[in-house]
Amino acid sequence: MRTLSICIAALLASMAAAQTEKVITWMAALQPDKKDANVLHLYVRGEIARGWHIYGMESSPDVPYPTSFVVKAPSLKLGKSAASEASLEYDGTVGKELPLFTDEVIFRTPITLRKDKRPSDVTIEISYQACDGQKCLRPTNDVVKYRLTWDAKKSVWTLVPEKKKVAK
Repeated sequence: MRTLSICIAALLASMAAAQTEKVITWMAALQPDKKDANVLHLYVRGEIARGWHIYGMESSPDVPYPTSFVVKAPSLKLGKSAASEASLEYDGTVGKELPLFTDEVIFRTPITLRKDKRPSDVTIEISYQACDGQKCLRPTNDVVKYRLTWDAKKSVWTLVPEKKKVAK
């Protein structure tokens, strides 16, 4: 009985460690539109850890958890988001060729700027499931918040990450 308890405890500990594993690092940047000075492009790049992948954005019965990407900015006009193309690769966890993002994924959303140059809140939500060909982590919903502000000294828009509140 004691051996069974130790095995169950070890299994639960390894499952908890796997669920807290961070396999994607998200970064955001702005790029001015080449044709329209009132438009910026928000680029969000996800760097995927070696050996891991996330599923493409296409929904089908074969894709366990398609990736989704949403930008929310209530005071801004947002254009249609686009993503880099997922490659068709064999997924050992499902046993089929599926559209996968490996190494990185890049999302782009055009933003029409406010004429009054007031700051705006931008929230980015990315939902995905990371797998390594043998196991998958629980589906994840990453939420990243930024403040879009005008830097008058440099005459440029900046994207400032929201500071996380630390409990005292």
